[in-house]
Amino acid sequence: MLSRYNINGRTIQEEKLLSEGGYGYILKAIDVNTKEIFALKKSYCQGEERTRVARNELEIMKRLPRHPNLVNFMGGTFIQDKGQQVCLILMEFCGGGSLFDLMAKDPNSRFQEEQLLNYMREITQGIKSLHTLQPPMAHRDIKIENVLFQNGRCKLCDFGSASTQRVDLSQIKQSDFVIYEEEWEKNTTLMYRPPEMADLFLRYDVGEKADIWMLGCVLYTLCFFIHPFQESSKLAISTATYNIPKQHRYSDKLIDFIRLMLTPDPKLRPSIFDVERILAQFHSLPYIQLNALAIEIKNREYKLEQEMEQYNKNSFKVKKFDGDIPIDELMNLQKKIQTEKSQVKSQQQQQIRQPQQQYVQRQQVQHQQQKCQQQQQFQPFSGFNQQQQQQQQQSKSQQDIFAQFNNPQQGFGSNNVWDNSNQWNQQQNNFSAFDNFGFVATSHSPSPNPFQWDSQFNPPQQQQQQQQQQVHQMQINSFQASPANSAWDMTTNFTEQSHQSTQPSTNFWIGNSQQQFGIQTTQIQSQQLPLNPQQETIDLIGLNDPQPQQQQYDLSNIIL
Repeated sequence: MLSRYNINGRTIQEEKLLSEGGYGYILKAIDVNTKEIFALKKSYCQGEERTRVARNELEIMKRLPRHPNLVNFMGGTFIQDKGQQVCLILMEFCGGGSLFDLMAKDPNSRFQEEQLLNYMREITQGIKSLHTLQPPMAHRDIKIENVLFQNGRCKLCDFGSASTQRVDLSQIKQSDFVIYEEEWEKNTTLMYRPPEMADLFLRYDVGEKADIWMLGCVLYTLCFFIHPFQESSKLAISTATYNIPKQHRYSDKLIDFIRLMLTPDPKLRPSIFDVERILAQFHSLPYIQLNALAIEIKNREYKLEQEMEQYNKNSFKVKKFDGDIPIDELMNLQKKIQTEKSQVKSQQQQQIRQPQQQYVQRQQVQHQQQKCQQQQQFQPFSGFNQQQQQQQQQSKSQQDIFAQFNNPQQGFGSNNVWDNSNQWNQQQNNFSAFDNFGFVATSHSPSPNPFQWDSQFNPPQQQQQQQQQQVHQMQINSFQASPANSAWDMTTNFTEQSHQSTQPSTNFWIGNSQQQFGIQTTQIQSQQLPLNPQQETIDLIGLNDPQPQQQQYDLSNIIL
């Protein structure tokens, strides 16, 4: 059975539910006697707090003036329903829906600029009727859902958040902020909440200019069908960070009008009378005069827009996918993917090769350093052959005497230079003192190299053994083929065992040598002289004769 209520001398009967809120319902009702249609707001008061809010709203509705742009108040009362207190408020019925309903009918359409200006003028007149009350009253919940249509006229509704309160947060203790913050969170919508209510630490004044900020949000939403602070971010609200779509159909004056109303500081924000004047003279105004803060926000927006354009130029353009891709674009896409894969693969291979190349380079550097060290170690002997040639020319007379003694008919050649790099055993290097000519009186073993070589240039153990065997075999073959007085030639490196294996004799050695990093080839020529069995050394004519002191010879000039 439909409920009936007696409100302000009228018998009101419920008909159907129009909408539902957090604390009550909006019902379509009819006067049983006159058949007039009304809107009935039915609020359930659960607790003393809700009862206080309902009484405050009823008192505000009683104070509202009758205005064509306000939903008119018809009466109200409190009743008991099943042991629970209920607040009933009877209002004018607006059957044209809201701005939200109008936008929802055709989301892809946009309002004409003149149509928007007409809506704004009517809403402004309704707000002005509240701000001109004594004391001034702020609606505090202006949004597209609370702007209704009746007979083609805009009407403000839902005055549950309206208040005559004025708060100067600069004079309020910070510990009391929580009281106001809780109140405004309950009675206002965050997306439409102005900076002075969203961020109390800004310490702005809170008053009727909050309605101007909300009116700017309504105009922005009507223009672009999206809220400027859709994400409900307190930071974006407090800094007025929003974007004007690049492609739109509205004049710069209308956009600047939005910027003017969305000024964060309420002291710089226009009043409802300024908004009324701008709307009345909108077409005659050359431009909308912005305050300093609004200009700063506008410049910031332009700078951000330029950065986005630059970013879009430098970034890849992504085509919208409609379901089918042409075959040529598909092939190009496939080639692009393969190219990117090959580039990634080459980069990975390069990352793998780089340590290997570094290792090879380090090895080459170390090898080059070792080579330089070896060259430095051989440096004392690098010019040895040249020095020998010079010494050979200086001591030509001595070599002639040496050659005539061995073979009077044939002298030594020009290449008689000793350069054997093999190291001789210390025990075999027991050669006698030098005479005045620099020749050595030796034992039956061949004369060793007078120059002492470092042990690090000796050939390896295995190579020495092989060379020793070759020398030994060549000596045996040489003695078998010729008598003791014959001369024999040999090309080898000499060791201690090769000296011990020969017959007792006195040899004079002449050879050519080349040394390259420890590898030496020596050409040896030997002239063997007869030796008395009782004599182990040979006294040459004139070798043992004393010589004057001034005829001493430098041993470094003698090449053995």
